[in-house]
Amino acid sequence: MEAFAGGLVLGDGTVCLPAKLEPLGPGESLVTICEGKYHQVRRMLASRGMPVTYLERRAEGQLTLDGVPRGHFRVLSQAERHLLSSGGETLSFGHFL
Repeated sequence: MEAFAGGLVLGDGTVCLPAKLEPLGPGESLVTICEGKYHQVRRMLASRGMPVTYLERRAEGQLTLDGVPRGHFRVLSQAERHLLSSGGETLSFGHFL
């Protein structure tokens, strides 16, 4: 967890900004990142010997999937579309097993 909090440099030289890793139970954690590089969560966890068999994004910026059942979608409001297109802060949350 401390390695994530300080940021990581991956084997290929990719620099990852500080992230938050919260264990939720045996083999399951919540990862909070502030950037979205190519397969970033998988690569960060793999660099620490933690293989990912399942990964789920729960939020993008201020938008969350709360109340949306798996396999379903909902239409974004105009304000939500603006949030995504404004280039503001983005946070991604992932559960992994």
